[in-house]
Amino acid sequence: MLRRGGVEQLTVWTGEAGPVGLGPGSTGIEYRGRLGEPDSYGLLAASFGHPKAEPGARFDPMPSRPGEVLPPVPGDRLRLGHLEPRWQRGIADVVTRGYATLRISAAVSGEIGSSLRVFRALAAVLSALSHAANRTEAQLWADWDGTYGDGEST
Repeated sequence: MLRRGGVEQLTVWTGEAGPVGLGPGSTGIEYRGRLGEPDSYGLLAASFGHPKAEPGARFDPMPSRPGEVLPPVPGDRLRLGHLEPRWQRGIADVVTRGYATLRISAAVSGEIGSSLRVFRALAAVLSALSHAANRTEAQLWADWDGTYGDGEST
């Protein structure tokens, strides 16, 4: 778990160790930000394609154990395996620009706390991890910050 400023955290995991159990070869990332903000939550997991494959994102989100994710905001309702179409387009754009190939295998959004910005930033971090899995905490936050402001908030 990577914390920043007391109000933001990124959790990166593989296998069964995170908020959603993942299959072999998948990496997950969950963001929790300032409670009550429209950009305060998102979870995305993917397996990485071959480095020489055509860049892009394929969507097949289905969390394997949906009961384990706790709502980021009291009263928020989580949507397991759901990504709004424009969020999918935003993710695909970021992944393609990052020259990555991702098979999205899990997604969790909050009705109140999720946004296009959050999912674009999650995609940027996953894209960076697909090229170099041993990124430092500072590098992961830089990946997050580099894309977070690049897009609309909802």
